[in-house]
Amino acid sequence: MKCSRPATADSPKAGQSTRTKQASCEATLQSTKNHGPWSTDALILGLPPELVFDQGIGDLFVTRTAGAVLDDTLVGSMEFAVSSPYEVPVIVILGHTACGAVTGTVEALEKNAKSPKAPGEMIDFISEIAPAAREAEPVPDKSEHINNVVRMNTVAVAAALVERSEIIRAAVNAGRTEVIAAVYDLQTGLVDWNLTKNEKI
Repeated sequence: MKCSRPATADSPKAGQSTRTKQASCEATLQSTKNHGPWSTDALILGLPPELVFDQGIGDLFVTRTAGAVLDDTLVGSMEFAVSSPYEVPVIVILGHTACGAVTGTVEALEKNAKSPKAPGEMIDFISEIAPAAREAEPVPDKSEHINNVVRMNTVAVAAALVERSEIIRAAVNAGRTEVIAAVYDLQTGLVDWNLTKNEKI
């Protein structure tokens, strides 16, 4: 089996991936033995975080949920990532513009502000995102409003992760790990690291 890597143009924009990586067969096999130094929590419409951050397979410790919401298994995975032997120095809570889970939450609140509805277990992530959606100031442009909620929710999730997990909080307090909220822009390919309230989580 032959593994190839496509060539793409470099970009001078900060925060934008400079090339698209296709890991070699050897790198894929090696990834089963080693995890990399970062941990990201995101669902990016099928776009791998490895491409967003220009990393190879196995370079990132990745978990994904719709709306970047937390559950016990995900928090446990993050605790695993900050613990020995991995001890990742950065956890990135990565939201993205035009998030479907956030859009669904906003639309559910528009229909029933007090008690939003959703099919099956999807009500779980709507309940988690709803506080940020209720707090966001409404604006005429719905897409802008959705993206504002995405930013607020991403910051809230990052703060909630530190508050919820004693293990992660201890790693942050000891200076071993930093928790950062960021949002990936689907149109520009840029990552916004300068979210409101993002200076100290």
